[in-house]
Amino acid sequence: MRTCREAARFIGGAFGLDGFDLKQANFSIVTVPPDELQPVQRAPHFDSTDQRLIAMLHFLRVKPESGTAFYRQRATGIERVTDDNIARFVTTAEREAALLAPDSGYISGSDRFFEQIGAVEATPDRLIIYQGSLLHSGIIPPDMSFSPDPCEGRLTANLFVRGS
Repeated sequence: MRTCREAARFIGGAFGLDGFDLKQANFSIVTVPPDELQPVQRAPHFDSTDQRLIAMLHFLRVKPESGTAFYRQRATGIERVTDDNIARFVTTAEREAALLAPDSGYISGSDRFFEQIGAVEATPDRLIIYQGSLLHSGIIPPDMSFSPDPCEGRLTANLFVRGS
């Protein structure tokens, strides 16, 4: 809750919100090696079509050259998934996922389906705040440890708040 209180003025100013409620909080650690990914895990994703859902990603234990990147789907131009464009995004993403090589691994930079339009480098204790409807993906370097041990793997705290 302290993180939410301290981030409140930034969230309010950046997103024009008068207040927000904490909807979810969890930890995440990257444990799936690139060659074991399902097609859906190889492309950028979004958290919600709700434009008032704000993601706060707190980098806790991270490897240099990792982080979070933001994307545009090339075929549709979609950067932010909404109720109005979700069907077009999903249909296109499913078609493109079927064309990925089985060993394509985590997305890294731009590829033929997605253009990277921004990135934030992971540094310990950095908090990034963005709308959950934005297409994004972790930047996972090839030499990442996929250990489930939080002292070794890429550990983040993920908080989701909904603006009012």
